[in-house]
This record gives sequence, structure tokens and C-alpha cells, in this order.
Amino acid sequence: MDVEAERLEREADRFAARILIPEKYEARLPQLPAVEIQAFADELDIAPAIVVGRLQHEGLKHYRESVKYKRRLHFVA
Repeated sequence: MDVEAERLEREADRFAARILIPEKYEARLPQLPAVEIQAFADELDIAPAIVVGRLQHEGLKHYRESVKYKRRLHFVA
């Protein structure tokens, strides 16, 4: 991937992150306990998997944490 494509990808990631979890809520993410993920997601009217994915992406939760909020997809060929 070239430098410009990487820059655009980072910009798209930031845009999507702010659309799904607005900036005014971001300060709560580092201290968000697993037991409050569902309530936080409900407050923002988003799926809890989005919150978990953001926490994992930012390194605030290990990828094995809070997996109960993620949905598994099974593709059949």
C-alpha cells in the first residue's frame, strides 16, 4: 500500500470511529468496565460489538476480552 493510500485509510478509520462513537464520549472509553459495555452501547444506540471493537482497536482491551458481545458469522460456500 502506498503512503497516500495509508493516509486515506487512517483518515477513514478516524472518521468512522467518530461517527460511531462521537468525540464527546471518547474520554469514557479508557475507564469503561466490561460490565458497562452494553449500557454504553445502548446510550449511543449502537451495537455493543462496535464498542468492543473500538476498545480492542485502541489497545484498551485484549482481543479475547468481551467477546460475548461479538457475533460470529459463518459463511457457507
